[in-house]
Amino acid sequence: MQYDVVGICKAYTDEWVRVSDADLSRLGLTKCGSRPANIDEIERILASLPPGRKIAGGPVANTIAGIANLGGWGAFIGKYGDDARGRIFQDDYRQRNVFMDKNKTVIKGGDTACCLVLVTPDGERSFITNQGVSMDLGVNDMPAGLLSSGQFVFFGLPFWHESHLPVLRHAARLARQARKVINLQSYDPSIRSADFTRALLAEVDIVIGNRTEFQALSNNLGFADSAELHAKWPHTITWCETSGGDGVHIRGVEVHFIPTTPVATVTDTTGAGDAFAAGLLYGMARNWGWKKSALLGHRCATDIIVTEGARPIRPWKNFVAVENDGGGGGVPRELLRKDEGR
Repeated sequence: MQYDVVGICKAYTDEWVRVSDADLSRLGLTKCGSRPANIDEIERILASLPPGRKIAGGPVANTIAGIANLGGWGAFIGKYGDDARGRIFQDDYRQRNVFMDKNKTVIKGGDTACCLVLVTPDGERSFITNQGVSMDLGVNDMPAGLLSSGQFVFFGLPFWHESHLPVLRHAARLARQARKVINLQSYDPSIRSADFTRALLAEVDIVIGNRTEFQALSNNLGFADSAELHAKWPHTITWCETSGGDGVHIRGVEVHFIPTTPVATVTDTTGAGDAFAAGLLYGMARNWGWKKSALLGHRCATDIIVTEGARPIRPWKNFVAVENDGGGGGVPRELLRKDEGR
């Protein structure tokens, strides 16, 4: 069987809680910030907050869920524990018909990675995380048959963990026919050198990130911004830079700017980048081209930011139908800001 996207990524179960700015201060967090914590501390914090929701999540793992929600075929390579949070993650993928080999993904006695997603009234989110067993991926965990069956292989492992570079290289060799994708969600230029970053980029075909992440990447490599990065880097990579409500820049052999449409009310921005990647890669797996695929990605991201949590709860197959009918890239009318729907 051929998969649209095979994701090599961290398996999280998110604890999604609405909080006040005062709650963030009490927990020692700046808005939009992140800090690690052990499992015991996370449980104590949860006990001190209003009841929330447990939602399967994880960078790139959310993209695989989005691929399935669009009607595509996704597969997961990663690690999670045989605990309650692991069962939530597993059940979500089972319901979405995402492939996972439980014999290789479940760690007996392990803790599933957990992320407290603390959402303030303005829709911004801050994080307290525990990696659990999600980082325990090695070269021997890369299944050759599965990797060779993907049109795209999406690497969602964090940039800063040096042990993951051999994993990426090995997986890239096994997936020779696939196009390799990374996101910049975990990119931190203060931790890894420019040489390390160049070694990562040598293995990939597509890089996805937001404006802030691309600025950090560009500066780390000695460029003023992503436009200069594209102009001076060999055109072996397509750079996909999202800019929130401003639009999406696609820079590679082809160059596109796709404007986006503001929505009425932002509920939670968690997972917007993952949702965009789902639409983009779903379209590219069907040879739609960059512009049409990015428009589908915009539709998916628009739905996620009016949803609690990082995974879709409404079907996205109608978005595919609209794009196939030449619908352009608008968003559902009920999501539009009042001054944009006229």
